[in-house]
Order: sequence, then C-alpha cells, then structure tokens
Amino acid sequence: MSIWIYGLLFVYLGVILAVGFLAGKKTRDDPESFYVADRQLNWKQEGLSVFSSAATGAALLGTIGQFYGLKGGFLGYAVGYAVFGPALYWLMGSRLRRLGARYGYQTQAEFLGHYFGSKTLSLASSIMTVGLLMVYMAVLPIAVSSAMAKYTGLNYNVGVVLFLVVALSYTLYGGLRAVAQTDVWHGMILLAFLLLLVGGLVWAAGGPLDLISAPESQSYQFIPSTNSGLLIFLPWLITIAVSIVSLPDRSHRMFSAKNDKNLRQAVILMGATLGFTSFAFLFSGMALNILVPGVKKTDGAILLGLEGHAKWLIPLFVVNVWGASIAAASMHMLTVANVFMKDIYAPLHRRLNPAAGASADPSGRRSVQVGRVMMLLTAFVALLVSAGQPKVIFDIVGVVLGLFSQFGVIFLLTLFWRRTTKAGVVSGLVVGIGLTLMWQYAVASPFGMAQPSVIALAANVAVTVVVSLLTQGVSRRAGEAVDTSTEKAGVTPGHEPEGVLS
Repeated sequence: MSIWIYGLLFVYLGVILAVGFLAGKKTRDDPESFYVADRQLNWKQEGLSVFSSAATGAALLGTIGQFYGLKGGFLGYAVGYAVFGPALYWLMGSRLRRLGARYGYQTQAEFLGHYFGSKTLSLASSIMTVGLLMVYMAVLPIAVSSAMAKYTGLNYNVGVVLFLVVALSYTLYGGLRAVAQTDVWHGMILLAFLLLLVGGLVWAAGGPLDLISAPESQSYQFIPSTNSGLLIFLPWLITIAVSIVSLPDRSHRMFSAKNDKNLRQAVILMGATLGFTSFAFLFSGMALNILVPGVKKTDGAILLGLEGHAKWLIPLFVVNVWGASIAAASMHMLTVANVFMKDIYAPLHRRLNPAAGASADPSGRRSVQVGRVMMLLTAFVALLVSAGQPKVIFDIVGVVLGLFSQFGVIFLLTLFWRRTTKAGVVSGLVVGIGLTLMWQYAVASPFGMAQPSVIALAANVAVTVVVSLLTQGVSRRAGEAVDTSTEKAGVTPGHEPEGVLS
C-alpha cells in the first residue's frame, strides 16, 4: 500500500507544482499583482479556492466523525456549509470587492481601520490576525505527516518538511495567482475523491437501499423536532455559516474577485461543491455507523472504516488529506504575509520615515520581499510547533475559529448598518472574544456543544448595536470624515458612493 501512496502523492504534488509555477509566471513583483492577482480572480478560481480551503484534511476526518457521532443533528452544519455560508459570502463579498477596487483595500484590518479612522483598531486586528493564523496554520502539517507516518512509515519530521516546502514553493513564486489556480485543480480532484469515498463506503454497507433501511440509520433525525435536536442543529448552522466568511483568507479572496458577475457565479459554485461535500460527509457517516459501530474517538471512524472495508481508498484518502491541507496552508501563509505587509510593516515604515512623505510607502518589489520573508517565518513557526506535536494545538484551533467569527459579525454589521460606530465595534469585540475565551478556558459552557459560540456571537451583536446607538455623534462611524492618508482615486474614504455601502 505504501508504494501506491508514494506513487500517487508524488504524481499529485508534481501536477500541483507545475500548475502553480505556470500560473505564477504572470505575477509581477508588486502588491496588487502578488497579493490580490490584480483583482482578476475568475469564478472558478474564487469558488474552488474557497471550497478547497473549507474542505480541509481536518474536515475529512473530523466532520465525517461528527456526522458519525452526532448523526442527523449535525445537519445544521450542512445547511450552514452549503446555503447560509455562501449567501453571506455574496452579501459581504460583493461590497468588500467594490470597496477594495475603489480604495485599494487588501485586508480586513485595513478596511476597519480606514473606515472608522482608527489606526489602533487596524493594528490590533492585524496583530490578532497574524498571530491566530500562524497558530491555525501550524496544525496542518501535524495531521498530514501523522497520516503519512501511519500508512507509509515515512519519518514524521520528513513529512512536515516536505509539506512546508511544497506549500511554500509555488506560493513564494506566484502569490495568489499560483495559489488560486492550484486550488482549481485540487478542488476537482477532491470532488472526484469524495464521489469515490461515499460510493465505496455506501457499497460496503450494502448499498443505498440497505443503508437507508438499516436500524442504525433510523436515529438520523433529518428534521430536528425536539429541543435537544434544535440545540445541536441551530448553533451549528449559525457558527458554520459565519465561519465561512470570517477567516481573513476569505476576505482576501473577496477583495481579489474580478467583478460581481464572477463573484456571483463563484458563490453558486461554492454552494454546489460544499453542498455535495455535506451529503458525502452525511452518507459516509451513516455508512460508518453500520461498518464500525460504537467508535469512541469519532474522528477515527473513517480510518477504521477504510481499513476494514475499503482499503483501496486509503492511498486516495491520504493524497487528498495532503492536497486539502496544502491548499489551506498556502492561502494562510499568503494572507499572513499580506496582513503583515499592509497593516503592520507599511504603517511602521511610514512612521519611522516621516520626512520621506509618499516615498516612505514600501511599494513594489520591497512589499513583496517583506511578504515572502513573513511566509518563511510562518512556515518556520509551523515547523517548530509541529516538531513537538502538542495536543493542545487542536483545542486552540477551535478557539481561533471562534475568535475570527466574532470579527465576521462585526464586518457584516459595518457593511450593512451605517450607524455602527467605532465604540460599538470595540465593545462588541471585547464582549464576544471575552465570552469565547471564558467558556473555553475558565467556565463550563452553559448549553453544550457549539452553543457558547452562538451566545458569544449574539452578545457581540447586541452590545455593538446598543453601544453604537448610544454613541452616535460621539464615536466615529460610517459616513464621517476619516484619515485620508490612503485616499485613492480622489474619493474621500468614509463617503462611499451610492451602491457601495448604501
């Protein structure tokens, strides 16, 4: 089996590297080209890139495990994944795309800081983004290298290094163009694998008719009709939908979309691929309840099922875990580099060189060089963390997603409610982030799985709205004059034309 895994993996990596380097030839050494692909991502690149980052290697293990363990109650995840998440992506992305094209925004922190005229808000958001994404990135080589060590005997540390070298190589060379085009290829390969996976497991379980009629399938409550069912369904629907748009790499792609037509087509593609993935995860979980009932560590159910009933799928499974993780890692490294360059390095450079005026802005080749150094640093941090294989890292990843979700609802409020104020945003974030951390590390969550995230999001929104209403005319808000040091195309930020934020 190890020969098949090695053979398929090296063919796959060879194809991805070739695609990445060919696409990267069009990239110039300037920030618009390297970080946001001259804002020319087409619908296939936008849609399949988000799909590839959402359907990670961890999802192939953990999400199938949740459908196995929580059964039908986990359908809230599927609805949020396939319907509400893409819908929010369109609502948020269409506006951020237009704002990015008008003012040159490339990051969430840049938008927030500029919109509310607050360098402090921008800096705090960017530092949090860089730190949290580095942590999130570090978990990816751990999962991949562990799978390789298990099935091939490849030294764990060698697997980590190989993973990081591949993810770094085409990303350093071609920026977003290379990342997005490799995601197109990976997305198509992943969809084909998911079709084989669900087909193989359902066939092993006796076929579709036997699967539906099996006693193990009767506990899959497809429409939650009890309070306990709703307490699982609704929180997952909300948290997953918000998480689809909250991670900074998602807004990075929103700023890079070619136009609204391409973004709309990308969202349709995103919904279709994530919807298919949800059904593949659901039916895989149902089949596994028949094939390997009673597994306590539910994210191991898929591995036990494949080992006992569909060994021929294991090489394909390992390769796709690698591919999904590399797709996520390359985009996270690029986003960290972009945020660091735009929101931390560039403002600091201007501050230390006040006499230079406009020439103090690091632009062109220098901005790309700074970003590349930051990508190397991010990979180095991932290497150090991966070497120790800390189990706590997986708990931290859940907290990271919860913290970024707090920013997601803030962006939605800011984009769609013009009375949002800086004081409201800061207050809401403090409450939402505080509750998320409290329930994770200090106090037991009040209502069980996923519910704390929903309560924290609701508290964030409520506090933001109330404080914004109380600080009208006191705190800076949308529509007021803001710092015009980054003004572009002769339009004053904070006074967006009709149709952008109206």
